[in-house]
Amino acid sequence: MTDWRDYLVMVVWIVLSVLTITAGFSTGTLRIVLFVAWTAFGTEVVLRVHPLARTRTLHNRWRFWLLPCIAVMLSLTALGDLGLDDQVALIVLPVVWCALLGLTLTAAYHGIARKGQGYRSARIFLSLMTYSAVLTLFLVVYPERARSIFSPILITTISAPLALGLLVPAMDLEGWSLRSIAFSPIIIGVLLGGVSIVLNYRQLPGVTSGLLLLLGFYLAVGMLFQWLTKRLTVRVLLEFGFITLVSLLLIHFFAP
Repeated sequence: MTDWRDYLVMVVWIVLSVLTITAGFSTGTLRIVLFVAWTAFGTEVVLRVHPLARTRTLHNRWRFWLLPCIAVMLSLTALGDLGLDDQVALIVLPVVWCALLGLTLTAAYHGIARKGQGYRSARIFLSLMTYSAVLTLFLVVYPERARSIFSPILITTISAPLALGLLVPAMDLEGWSLRSIAFSPIIIGVLLGGVSIVLNYRQLPGVTSGLLLLLGFYLAVGMLFQWLTKRLTVRVLLEFGFITLVSLLLIHFFAP
């Protein structure tokens, strides 16, 4: 039986669709906000037709909104930094939005049930999308705002949910609850925000700072994932140490 809230979500999504279409004549920030809002409600509509949602066993659906919304926000922000003409942006932004939304929602739908068809492929794609969003954040969006007072807030508020998205497979494999690991991504985000303050104080080039933050994100999430899945051994720690050393050398010799 269809719940009345399903209709409410669909009505709100239609209203946001109209607002997003008219956002082509609005400011860049308002345009991005409307695209993100439309993405969130579109994700909710898709999730509500999943069998687990119908049996009311799909809890904390908001965590599935995070990656589509962040991917759309970062992509549109990066395109905005390119200084596209308004008429070109009116065509490019909806195309990019539709492509990202279609791919991420399809993967999110199939990546819910661990025993469902296409689960493994969906999780791999979502992980690739997450790291693509991380790359966009640290190497495209952050360098343009590296000296901004808001850069630590930007790093914290975006890297924390991205870290949570990468830890979801660990929850599925070992049965961790969302509540039991919720603080770990927050701590990662806060630490990266603090590191960005130090990097801003040292006045390193934006790309170099972004690469160091990317390395920190990879190490923090990677080691936490290995610990949650009970695979954090001495050998794994040595592998992370080797990757860190090689990455620092590459950044030192080749980063601007």
